Amino acid sequence: RPVVVDFWADWCAPCKVLMPLLEKIAKEYQGAFLLAKVNADQQPGIAQQLGVRNLPTVMVIQDGQPVDGFAGAQPEPVVRRMLEKYLPKPWDGLFARGLDAMAQGDFNTALTPLRQAWTESKQRPDITLAYAQALIECHRLDEAETLLDGLKAADRDADYEQLRAYIATKREAAVSPEVRALERRLAENA
Repeated sequence: RPVVVDFWADWCAPCKVLMPLLEKIAKEYQGAFLLAKVNADQQPGIAQQLGVRNLPTVMVIQDGQPVDGFAGAQPEPVVRRMLEKYLPKPWDGLFARGLDAMAQGDFNTALTPLRQAWTESKQRPDITLAYAQALIECHRLDEAETLLDGLKAADRDADYEQLRAYIATKREAAVSPEVRALERRLAENA
């Protein structure tokens, strides 16, 4: 998980405005990132090693390397936009749960988290494909076809084509000669 490092000092008034904002956001994300507070007066070596020149300075560290940050107090929307690039989206967990259920062969259970992830992500293409596959496995072919129809041409890759073919195969299997013979017998002798 990413580490957000807040460099501050007791004498820095903007630091005292920014720190509660970062703490509030960290609490909202419930552990999705670690908030580390470094007093630049007490730990000048760390601040110097990371090139901190002004206070407050906030850095996002991923895989041990600084990847983003800003200096000076920033308004909440700016802070949130920067952090959102590195934090998991709310639908990522739902998507993972849906994929896990599909891997277990439990497609009915997969439908709910996949539907929610699909809605919350504003119909992200990879989630759309997984949701369509779960629908197909649950024999909800019309719904799956509607989902696939909604994909942009640029997102229609080999997985898309494979799901289209799977729908066609499922439909053909539903009207096999055996099924037709049974339907004919039923019509003749209800």
